[in-house]
Amino acid sequence: MSTHIYGTKYNPMNAQIKTWSVQRTLDPLVAQVTTLISDQPSNKRKGRSKRAHLLVANIIQATENFITKASEIAHENPDMRNDLLQSMEEVKRTGDEMAVLSKEFADDPCSKPKRQQMIVAARALLTSVTHLLILADLVDVQLILKSIRLVEDDLQHIHDASSQEELVHFYKQYGKDIVDLSQHAQRRQYDLVDRLEQENLAAARGTIKRTSMMLLTASKTYLRHPELPYARENRDFVYSQVRDAVGVISSVTQGRPIPPTQTLKLDSSLSTVGDLTRALNEFDRIVMMKPQKFNEQIIRPQLEERLESIISGAALLADSLSTREDRRDRIVQECNAVRQALQDLLDEYIQYSKKKSSDENVNAKIQAMQTKTRDLRKQYD
Repeated sequence: MSTHIYGTKYNPMNAQIKTWSVQRTLDPLVAQVTTLISDQPSNKRKGRSKRAHLLVANIIQATENFITKASEIAHENPDMRNDLLQSMEEVKRTGDEMAVLSKEFADDPCSKPKRQQMIVAARALLTSVTHLLILADLVDVQLILKSIRLVEDDLQHIHDASSQEELVHFYKQYGKDIVDLSQHAQRRQYDLVDRLEQENLAAARGTIKRTSMMLLTASKTYLRHPELPYARENRDFVYSQVRDAVGVISSVTQGRPIPPTQTLKLDSSLSTVGDLTRALNEFDRIVMMKPQKFNEQIIRPQLEERLESIISGAALLADSLSTREDRRDRIVQECNAVRQALQDLLDEYIQYSKKKSSDENVNAKIQAMQTKTRDLRKQYD
């Protein structure tokens, strides 16, 4: 039995358990089966084993629950319906066989042949249930791959855009699709058993967060100045970073090795809370400049890129610290507030250059910016 997802042949019969959700779902059944087959009857008394009968009943009920849930998944995912139904039939077959043999053993718990037959049936049942759970997990894999396909199409449209209007239109769609992909990747990251795969997804998500806004800025600059080599080089560099990050998510999701050209690394410059504090302190310092020295074409993208790098590192640091969900949400809110404060400050600098603002207004925006970075620091105290 194999499943084809966007041309990928995936055989759950040869697959390993890759997620904690599959492991946790399987653990209770494993415990019950293990208890049943290791239950040692008394040599002094022969007859029925009430404990064994109870364990058998629990195993039968658990197997039925697996089949019911898998049936719901099959109904909601017609692309995988046939594979799921085939796996469900195997679970039912091995479950029925296990029920018959284990009941016979429960009625005669001192019989070694019956115990051995039950052990063989139990192993077959666990194998078939494991395959069913792994196949059900492929539903999540399929959702991520569909999301990846959308983002890949968006990136190609952005790369091929021939006007600012086209670029903005395609980037808006990219913004929606990349948020969806990032959310899928985040859930997958937390569910993966393999630590290296978790880190690869975290690095990919961090790269996407850091470079998505840069992609728009670099693409706009290229469309305005296609004759400048550095404009094309910068656009292509940022584009390749986003594309490679999406490629890493695709490889990890499918359990494939990551090509050397797509290898990403976690931002090691922000590996501790102290690193983040120093980065924010330095950022507070560099945004304080004489308004007369502000050059929008040079300084704006530099500050935006630097802040996105800090925010990306802050998000990855929160992940590495196993931050609670509610606190992580507050960190995201504070990061967005810092982003907005920077935009307000940059706009004020621009107004000043047009003689539509004053030193007092610029200083007020600088103070507001520093207040927001201070609020972000507090989330890590």
